[in-house]
Amino acid sequence: MNRFLRGSEWRRWDLHVHTPETKKNDQYVGSTTEEKWNNFYEAISDYIGDGTDSVKNIAVIGITDYLSIDNYMKVKEENRLPQTVKLILPNVEIRIMPPSKNEPVNMHFIFNPEFASKLKTRFFSYLEFCYGNRKYHAIKEDLIELGNSFNPSFPEDVAYREGIDKFIVSIDNISDIFKNDRELRENTIIILSNSSNDGASGVDKDCSQMALVRKNLYIMTDMLFSANPRDVGYFLGKNVDSPEEIINKYNALKPCVHGSDAHSIDKLFEPDLKRYCWIKADPTFNGLKQIIYEPEVRVCISPTMPETKPSYHVIESVEVRDNAFQKEKIVLNDKLNCVIGGKSTGKSLLLKNIAVAVDRKQAEIKLGSNLDEKRLLNEVIVHWADGSDSILTNKTEQDLKHKIVYIPQTYLNRLTDNQQEKTEIDSIIKEILLQDDSFSERDKAFNKSIKDKNQVLSKKLYDLLQKYDLIKEKRNELSEIGNFDGIEKEIKRLEAEKEKLSHDSELSSDDILSYEDKSNEHAKNQKLLSNNCEMRRQLDSVSELVERIEIPYFIDSGISKCILEAQNRVVQESDKLWAQEKFKIQKLLDDAKDVLLLKNRELEDYLTSMSKKISSNKAFQNIAKQIQEQRNKLEEYKDKVEELKVLNGDYNDLKNLIVDGIIEYKMIHDTYAEYSSSNIEDYGLNFSIETVLKVERFKSFLNKNLDRRSIKSFQSKLNFDIEELDITKFNEELIGKIIELALSGDINLVKSTSTETFLKELQQDWYESLYRITMDDDCITEMSPGKKAIVLLKLLIQMADSTCPILIDQPEDDLDNRSIFKDLIPFIRKKKLDRQFIVVTHNANIVLGGDAEEVIVANRNGAKTPNEEYIFEYLTGSIENNIAINEMSDCVLPKNSIQGHICEIMEGGQAAFNLRKNKYNM
Repeated sequence: MNRFLRGSEWRRWDLHVHTPETKKNDQYVGSTTEEKWNNFYEAISDYIGDGTDSVKNIAVIGITDYLSIDNYMKVKEENRLPQTVKLILPNVEIRIMPPSKNEPVNMHFIFNPEFASKLKTRFFSYLEFCYGNRKYHAIKEDLIELGNSFNPSFPEDVAYREGIDKFIVSIDNISDIFKNDRELRENTIIILSNSSNDGASGVDKDCSQMALVRKNLYIMTDMLFSANPRDVGYFLGKNVDSPEEIINKYNALKPCVHGSDAHSIDKLFEPDLKRYCWIKADPTFNGLKQIIYEPEVRVCISPTMPETKPSYHVIESVEVRDNAFQKEKIVLNDKLNCVIGGKSTGKSLLLKNIAVAVDRKQAEIKLGSNLDEKRLLNEVIVHWADGSDSILTNKTEQDLKHKIVYIPQTYLNRLTDNQQEKTEIDSIIKEILLQDDSFSERDKAFNKSIKDKNQVLSKKLYDLLQKYDLIKEKRNELSEIGNFDGIEKEIKRLEAEKEKLSHDSELSSDDILSYEDKSNEHAKNQKLLSNNCEMRRQLDSVSELVERIEIPYFIDSGISKCILEAQNRVVQESDKLWAQEKFKIQKLLDDAKDVLLLKNRELEDYLTSMSKKISSNKAFQNIAKQIQEQRNKLEEYKDKVEELKVLNGDYNDLKNLIVDGIIEYKMIHDTYAEYSSSNIEDYGLNFSIETVLKVERFKSFLNKNLDRRSIKSFQSKLNFDIEELDITKFNEELIGKIIELALSGDINLVKSTSTETFLKELQQDWYESLYRITMDDDCITEMSPGKKAIVLLKLLIQMADSTCPILIDQPEDDLDNRSIFKDLIPFIRKKKLDRQFIVVTHNANIVLGGDAEEVIVANRNGAKTPNEEYIFEYLTGSIENNIAINEMSDCVLPKNSIQGHICEIMEGGQAAFNLRKNKYNM
């Protein structure tokens, strides 16, 4: 008995092959019948070769003849076909009424080989053709008599062929045979030719009666012989009529198959236009029946094998080197593999160890404490289809060559239960969006903008702290100088004393006034000279006036280049013009300096000449000196006040820039969100980004840095309750107040936090970009747990490399039944064409509704569930596998077929089989 361990695989089937001695139109060449047959077998061997060419490796052949299986029996008994041909099927071709355009319609009956011995008495003997006054049956004796009725002189072999040629069956006759023999119908697949010459398409559909007959032909048919893409699409409900309309008309969707219809060697396995027939099933009669239940996904007409995947993204087999496990490798299909079994049979254990072998880091993150190193097996080798291996041992390193998506048991629910501001769901959505190149570029630019903004604010904060310290210093200097009123009073007192002394001196009042005026003028000129030098120094340091602005990250690269070029041109022109104007200003300053120097020399000459008179009166000289000192103090005081005014203005400007900068983080996030909305149409998922405030993190920041005893005082000074904080209340006024309180020392920080540290942390980005996703107009935050889980499952699969394998452990634990039927099963059926799935499940509907290509039955040795040799053993095969290895075995796995295990192990298994069987004609 052939065992197809890898389950349902795409293989080439040719269900319409005539052999030498076919009853009509035998075109095989040979001088003798024996030579014809030898040439036939040799041609097949040459075509198939060693079987390594999937396109030429014919797995199943339908040996076809008219009203006979003699040639099928001959091929079967001689057993001369290559070993790569796994199955031959008897295909009986019959012509039926009404006629097509040129001849009667051809209908094919493919029988279960196990039923072949019963066909003479259960099928051929009931086929009827009335001619003259006699009813003939499709047995050899009657067919010879029918041939002789046209010409009694025909030899027996000629009469036999003539009888076959004339034998035409009615639809009612065929219908009655199968209606009266249900077992025969279960073991028969009816295929109708749909060509316009000898098929149903040629039946006159314009005549109402013929149209009804044609409809009945389609109704009683399981499949159609047609490679016409229009036929394929139409009978799957993909063209003029919908699936529902096709089912309503013909009771079911109909698959289309094709064959070479070879009557000669040159036509063997080579239909026109290389329209080869590929069927995804075990090469068994029951395997062929699967395309009736899955008419769209189990058969394909194509010159090449469908649904191939990169070999480096397909796990070919798993080898467990542990004394408790079977030594035989567990082979895997490249599509949907379902691991089933009773409780504690090692299903999840196997999946976990495969995941750790390929991607230990992912397994550790997703399993957390559930990883449990003690439950890891001694050695697990994951063999990939490209010939490489991923190995799990106690020294396992990360496999950097291969990727998987691993979704452990209840992982989806754990994700949805996370109530943090930003959860792993956001990370998952972002990773998906990053697969889009344009989004990835925007994200890089967004992160750069945030980083640049932080650097700018850090510099401004440093300047702010410097300014604040300078203001404190100037205030201290002012307090040391005194106060304005006090200095003015002192000057008046000294002047009154000087006036008294002037009466007793040789100096006239005019001399005194002139001396004081000239002294004041000299002091002012000295100040002006000092200012002139400082202005000249600062002017010399200014090399350019135009500052380049940062180009926003969301601007297109082409536009950015244009802006940059424009900036360069403007800067060059500006620098040239500034150099000219700067020279003019420098000349003005130098000229003003020369005037001041000349004036000061004149003043100094005068003051020198007057100093002899002044010095003769020591008291007067001291008073004059004190008055000048006080006046100098007064000027210094005024200068300090002006400096403070400028410093305070600069400080307020810097503070406002920092406050605005912190709020501008939101603008960067909002722009990022506006330009980053996206969707994945295949999944019906819409993405958007929402800017939110990190409320809890900001509260944590305050609680960490503020002395707990001063938090109430802090809130009182802010006139704000931090517990009421939201994105609308986190504004310029609030941030400005917090900065003022921190700098002034009006809030008590914990000992480990300095004012500078506190403000540096304050000026960070307090906003978050949360990634929202909607499906069917429901936002993920509002979805039911089941719907949310299926969305997350889709996201996790979309997130990873587009074709790497997906390992899922019991998805039914995260989903409700509605989500399994409505969302999960259609999703898996679609994605398994591109991705390999390995799913551990107890749900029969996932196995059968998902049309698993391979089922892996796990069993643990026990008193009631004995294994042959090991504690853990596995049986692999397809859904269509309905034959046990050994029904008499004492062990669990070999005594039942895959179908039997599904029904026995899985709750609702038989119901799921029935649902699958009837889903297209419920």
